[in-house]
Amino acid sequence: MKQRIVMSLILVLLIFLSGCNHNSFHTNTISKNETTSVNRELGKKLVRSITMYEQFELIGRFSALWVHNSIRSAAHKNNAQADTISFYLLSLSDVHFNEPSSEWKVGLKINDMLYQPLSIQQVFLPSVYQLFFGPHFSQYKVIYLIIFKAIDEEGSFLLRANTSMKLEISFEDRQGHMIWNFNERAVLMPHFESIGRRGN
Repeated sequence: MKQRIVMSLILVLLIFLSGCNHNSFHTNTISKNETTSVNRELGKKLVRSITMYEQFELIGRFSALWVHNSIRSAAHKNNAQADTISFYLLSLSDVHFNEPSSEWKVGLKINDMLYQPLSIQQVFLPSVYQLFFGPHFSQYKVIYLIIFKAIDEEGSFLLRANTSMKLEISFEDRQGHMIWNFNERAVLMPHFESIGRRGN
């Protein structure tokens, strides 16, 4: 009799623990899926892509993620104001930007003023940022972190209302722009993909 009671208690305990684990797993899965969905939607707003051709030959395909404060917040839970403008740039090939021997150049054009990068580094893309790129991300692409200043010589932020921000990539006489436009309320406007063209 005592043995049956003990076995019954063990069985009840196992069922209870099994139910707790299942509920915990279910809750964690929902939370993870919701976070993934939010990050992908945020990425759609902040990622731009461009394809560049020489005649009919593909010479470059790039995708850039503007590392906006909302991206930093989602990735690091940190809302601190940045004093730089940063991009993660994905490339199909190893491109040596802004080197004396390279024909590839990258710059940031804001309202027709062109700014040179403070730094360009080939990096490993942290996993928290990979979801933002969605289908643009591939482990076979080369990743660069490109950083520009965010404040002009007068101490004002470069990004404000009615601003056009263009990440400009050029190769010889070819130019391509990935564009982020802001309206009169400084709200980021919808975007479209563009194709590199021959410069003037």
